Amino acid sequence: WSYAHMELVTESAEPLELDDLQVKSYCTAALRQSFGLSGQAIPVDILKTSGSQCWVRVPRED
Repeated sequence: WSYAHMELVTESAEPLELDDLQVKSYCTAALRQSFGLSGQAIPVDILKTSGSQCWVRVPRED
């Protein structure tokens, strides 16, 4: 497995509170844009969300 700590940065001055569904949606969209349907199929486990930050786990390439 590979682990990533990510933070969503926006131009808005309002504090942002991410939830698991938003994180999954953003990650899936980014993977689809970068790698097409194969990227969209990569499983992403959301481990924790806190404010605008999240921690995710994805399978490591063999």
